Amino acid sequence: MAKPIIGILGAGKLGSTLARIGTSRDLPIMIGSTHAVSDLKWVIDTLAPGAISATSADVVKKKPMSSYWPSR
Repeated sequence: MAKPIIGILGAGKLGSTLARIGTSRDLPIMIGSTHAVSDLKWVIDTLAPGAISATSADVVKKKPMSSYWPSR
């Protein structure tokens, strides 16, 4: 069974901490914010490497991870 994708809205202290915990346990994490994805990407790449930065709308719509996740 595939791992569930965990969507987090908000990249503040709580959101980035939850993302870091999830990625440390090899869970697919998608985190969204009202800020520009380019601004969010730097923060998330630093605080929660492996999490995918997206818009809040994409997280809510559950946009397929394949649009973000690199092929394995």
